[in-house]
Amino acid sequence: MSLETTIRNGSLTKVRLTPSIGHRGESELRAAFHLSPGYMDLIHQFQETRIAAIGHAQTPVTLPPSLKLVLHLLPVSSFIAPRDLAIEKIAGHSQLMRPICQGLWNERFNADGFLTCLGDGRYNGIAYTQLFRNGIIEAVDSSPRLTDGSLLLPIYYERALVNALPGQLAVLTLLEIDPPLVLFLTVVGANGYRIATMVSITGDDRENRIESDVLNTPEIILDNYDRPAAEIFKPAFDSIWKECGFPHSLNYNAAGEWRVR
Repeated sequence: MSLETTIRNGSLTKVRLTPSIGHRGESELRAAFHLSPGYMDLIHQFQETRIAAIGHAQTPVTLPPSLKLVLHLLPVSSFIAPRDLAIEKIAGHSQLMRPICQGLWNERFNADGFLTCLGDGRYNGIAYTQLFRNGIIEAVDSSPRLTDGSLLLPIYYERALVNALPGQLAVLTLLEIDPPLVLFLTVVGANGYRIATMVSITGDDRENRIESDVLNTPEIILDNYDRPAAEIFKPAFDSIWKECGFPHSLNYNAAGEWRVR
C-alpha cells in the first residue's frame, strides 16, 4: 500500500491510497491504523504543516501576533478513507464547535468547510474553530486571557479546553465520524513564557521559562469519545507544566482528578 498526499496552504487537499479501501467500519479503521505506521506519518505531516502555517499567519481569520493555543482533532478516517462530509448539518449546531475562548462568535462556510470565529469582524478575530470538509477540526485561541505578561495562565486554558472538547467530539459524532482519532495540543509563540503559580507571580522563576517557540505536547489517541475531557487532556497539560519545571499539572490531585486551582 502506498500513500500520497498534497498539502497546500496547510490544508490536506488530496490523499490517495493504493489500493482503494473504500468506507471502513470502526473496527477496521482501528486495525488499519494500528498496523500501518504510514498513517501516523501522514497525520503528523498534516499537523506539522498546519502548525507552520499558523506560525506564519496563514489562518482563515487574521489573528494577533501573540501566543497561540492550537488544538487539532484528526480522525483516522480522514486519512485512511477520506471523503467529503455533509458538513451543512453543522450550521444548525454551531454552538458545539464554538471557539475555545468563550464569547459571541461569527460563523460561516468557507472554502475549507465551516468556521466559527470570535472577534471584531468577519475576517479578524482572536480565536477560531475550523471544521474541514473531511472531518478534521482545528481550533486556535490567541485570547489575551491566555497570558499575563510573560505568564501562561493554566487556570484559563485548561478550563477552556476541557469545556470545548465535548462539543467538538459531538460534532464528529453528528457527522458519523468513528474513532480512533489523534489529538494534538500545541503552543505556538511559547518562547520565554512560564506557568503562572503563586510562586511565579510573587517571585522570579527564570529557569522555568519555556525555551522553544513551538511547544509540542504528546499525541493522544482516542479509541472512543466517552472519556472525560480532563482525563483526555492530562498528558498534554502535564507536558506543558513539565516544560516549566513542574512534575505535572498542579490542577490534578493525587487521584488524577482535575481540580482547577
